[in-house]
Amino acid sequence: MRSSMRIILALVLCLLTLSVHASEPERSVLVKIDDVLDNYSASDTELRGALSTLNDLSGPHGDSWSVWIRLAVVHARLGQLTQAKNAAERVLQIDGSNIQAVAVRGMVSWQQGLWEAAKVDFDRVLKEKPRHPVANSFKAQSLIQQGKFAEAIEAARNALVGNPRDLNAYALIAYAYYRQKDYDMARLVAKSSMEISDKFPDVLAVLGLVEHATDNLGIAGRQLRRAAELEPNHLEFQLNLAAFAL
Repeated sequence: MRSSMRIILALVLCLLTLSVHASEPERSVLVKIDDVLDNYSASDTELRGALSTLNDLSGPHGDSWSVWIRLAVVHARLGQLTQAKNAAERVLQIDGSNIQAVAVRGMVSWQQGLWEAAKVDFDRVLKEKPRHPVANSFKAQSLIQQGKFAEAIEAARNALVGNPRDLNAYALIAYAYYRQKDYDMARLVAKSSMEISDKFPDVLAVLGLVEHATDNLGIAGRQLRRAAELEPNHLEFQLNLAAFAL
């Protein structure tokens, strides 16, 4: 079970609660950008539109961390990891204690495979915000890799307290139950998350694994194919589908 840039979505709900100072852009402009970033199905065109708006704002509002943190998020959503990390670093130049920027930087390090750097940042986030969704998702995945599935479920549940719409947390919970061979719970959690979005590849992949384990091969094949179609460059999804076909 691997992470991807979808993890950054959990930060958006946190951003909506942040205060905006008089020297910063109008709140209505930022809310429109947040509406795009909070949409799990936002297209690249919509994200590039948000990026263009933010780039325009970064000129007259170059010292606004509210602009730069959103730039970090949208760059990450577009897979532009170097730009995302640079934007997060800019936030920390403006406000060295900005925990959201630390979380974004940790998320980018996670995506880049820099596990230890990500852990340092997320440990800092969890000290200040114990139920931060992204930090807890990182913790849950780390615990899964250690075979500590019950603890992973608890960490992912904390992520859902921080953001009840965090599909990555649902996928991690479902996968941990799958690894415990509790297929009914894994299926229940995965299907419950589909009320938020039925196009989240990680959830579909877990459902495919669960249905395969319970000999529902037709359903398993459909779910694995959907996951691979939604994210064709995801090697693990393609390998799961190939193994199923064999």
